[in-house]
Amino acid sequence: MTDRPHQADASPEALSTYSSTSPRGIARPVFIDQSVSFGDTRLKRALQEQGHYVVHVGDARLAERSDTSITQAALSSGAAVVTSDGTFVKTALSQGGVCPGLTIVVPQLKKGAGASATLASLAGLVGREVRSTAAPGSRTLAVVRMSQEGFLVYRWHIPNEIVEIWRLFEARGEAGVPCEDLACHWRCAVSTAWRRAERHVRDGWLRKLRRGRRVFYAQSWVLKACLAGTAGVAITTPKEQESYSVPQGEAQASRK
Repeated sequence: MTDRPHQADASPEALSTYSSTSPRGIARPVFIDQSVSFGDTRLKRALQEQGHYVVHVGDARLAERSDTSITQAALSSGAAVVTSDGTFVKTALSQGGVCPGLTIVVPQLKKGAGASATLASLAGLVGREVRSTAAPGSRTLAVVRMSQEGFLVYRWHIPNEIVEIWRLFEARGEAGVPCEDLACHWRCAVSTAWRRAERHVRDGWLRKLRRGRRVFYAQSWVLKACLAGTAGVAITTPKEQESYSVPQGEAQASRK
C-alpha cells in the first residue's frame, strides 16, 4: 500500500513557500474550488498521489468567500486554481481587478462506469498543466472540455497588460478606449500605448474601432468569449492558444 503525501496545514499561509522562481522540480500548489463536482476528496487525493500540495477551499476557510478572496490567496502562495466555474476569471477580475496566474476550468464529472479511469485521466491532465512553464507577462487560462475522444484542453495566455485594465475595457464596452486613456492607465507615452494596443489587436485580444479620424480599442470577441466560458471559443482563439487531447482512462497526453 502506497502512503499518500501528508499535508499538516491546509491554510493559505502554508503554501507561501512556493514562488515562480522555485526549482523546476517543485510543482506549484493547487487550490480546488468548491464548484468542482467531485468535491474535496477524489480529485484532491488523485493530485496528492502525483506529489502535488493540494488545498480545497473549504479546508482553507474560503468556501463561503468571494472569488476575489480565493484569487488573493492563490496569488500570495503562487497556487493554481482548479474550478468548474467557467466565469471564475471574469468574476475575479470584475470584483478585484486581478486573477490567478493559472486557472484550470474542468468539466463536471458524473458518477458511473469508467468514472475512476476518467478521473485519473483528468487528474493527470491537471497535473501537467500545473507543472507547465508559465508564459512570461501573462495569466494562463486552461479550459478542459470533454469530447468523444476524451479531453481537450484549450490554453490561453492572457497578457498582463490586458488583465490590468480589463475593467476599463469592460466598462467602456463598444464605445472603446482611446490611446490617451490607455497611456494614462499603462503609465506610458501615447505612442507607446498605441504600439501596445496594435500588438494586442494583431494577437487577437483587442479590436480597433474607428470613428472618423479617431481610433478606439475594445475587447475582442475572443477575449469576451474566453472570459465568459463560452463553449467552442477555441475555433477563433488567438495564436497563443494550444490544445491537446487525453483519451479517457489513459495517462499519456496525445498532442495534436
